[in-house]
Amino acid sequence: MANSEYHKMFNFSRNGELGISNAVICEIVTHAVNDCEGAEVAESQSRLFSKGPVVCKYSKNDELILEVSVKVKYGYNIADTSMKVQEKIEHDLLYMTEIRPKKIHLTIADLK
Repeated sequence: MANSEYHKMFNFSRNGELGISNAVICEIVTHAVNDCEGAEVAESQSRLFSKGPVVCKYSKNDELILEVSVKVKYGYNIADTSMKVQEKIEHDLLYMTEIRPKKIHLTIADLK
């Protein structure tokens, strides 16, 4: 599932499998970051990353690993803001999709 476009979900249906698109996961992450005070998702035109501001990867055990590029607003503590962003991402993904990411890697791309 390393190059998959869907995160396969375990469900109790006998009629088929359930998958959530990586695009949906990226949208949820983007909204979660933008909802955090003092942070927003970095633009995809930045030279620091080539795939986009939110990248979904999978471990060998099909666990979700997120790489997120963030802009922190000037005057906010970077460590505290980063921790709040990670908690918000985990909470929103768990609440909306029942997916708990194994890791959330944040890159501070810019100060705004």
